[in-house]
Amino acid sequence: MRLCIVFPNPKSQSETFIRNHVVCLKPYKTLTGGFWAYKDEKGKSIFGGIWTEPLRILLKRLFPVIYAKIYTHFLVKFLQKHQITHLLAEYGVTGVKVMRACQKADVALIVHFHGFDASNKKILQEYTYAYQEMLQIAKKIIVVSEDMKTTLMQLNAPENKILNIPCGINPDLFSEKQTFKNEKIIISVGRLTAKKSPMLNIKAFNEVLKVFPEAQFWIVGEGELRREAENLVKELKIEQNVKFWGYQTPEQISELLHKANVFIQHSITDVRGDTEGTPNTILEASCVGLPVVSTFHAGIKQAIEHEKTGFLVAEGDYLQMAEYIIYLLKNPEIAQQMGKSGRAKMLKEYNLPFQIEKLQKAIFE
Repeated sequence: MRLCIVFPNPKSQSETFIRNHVVCLKPYKTLTGGFWAYKDEKGKSIFGGIWTEPLRILLKRLFPVIYAKIYTHFLVKFLQKHQITHLLAEYGVTGVKVMRACQKADVALIVHFHGFDASNKKILQEYTYAYQEMLQIAKKIIVVSEDMKTTLMQLNAPENKILNIPCGINPDLFSEKQTFKNEKIIISVGRLTAKKSPMLNIKAFNEVLKVFPEAQFWIVGEGELRREAENLVKELKIEQNVKFWGYQTPEQISELLHKANVFIQHSITDVRGDTEGTPNTILEASCVGLPVVSTFHAGIKQAIEHEKTGFLVAEGDYLQMAEYIIYLLKNPEIAQQMGKSGRAKMLKEYNLPFQIEKLQKAIFE
């Protein structure tokens, strides 16, 4: 059996879950280059040497229907040439682009949904009929939360095809935090984007400062809302208490998590309907042994047990979020116990080797 993993962006810094799939599943081939993925792991195009990149882009933009047929033709040749038996499409939109070729080449299609592809209003509207067809063609459909499963079942996805397999965390990289010092460092990690609501994190932290003026808030990650977040920090006059770390490697993130006391992330459904799947950063923080303060949102509801491994609030309720942070800072013993419970849950339910084994079984069984 030969696996090909197809995913949009090989250089995305935030999609560690896809990199984990490529490293751990060891596919025979990979294809990347957007949802119409066309370059293999060596950068070679499935279209061969007769196609120039400007011509490909022009055809895709001006004649999308013709491009779809040509793309399918060359993808079928690629799959047959390399004797691919199974194809894992990362994201639902990717699955739509490759489904015809999989049918024609008699390749088992497994589609892995991750978040926006099963929640964004524009995506769901644009791809409703294509999704419905793809969900029938696919051998298996992988989701990362029960909310996502519900959404796809509303599109008539067969329930017996859907498997809820959240992405896993490496417990060796995100090792257990041993000591809880009284430094009052709060941390968030993730893209500075609307559905992660960095502004509400900052507003919650500003309330915490009224009780603990010495507290620090570390914001790790980049994104389109960074400037707006920095401006809010300046407006609140809390620059001395907030540090923007920018992009950090997984190893650097683990090191920062070990120095923090509480992890926060105020995930919301944004105006486009875009939601999280199950955020890896929350799993990583919990695996380290930090109590998590987040929201009753998507897969977070399954990953964090309210009042046991952390606290969850309604989306938008940053004041309640602040109260929970203050409670954890006032009670480090309780914070540490919550963190230990969180790590135990991660080892049992979100351990990377176990999750990869489940995914591998879903693909090849």
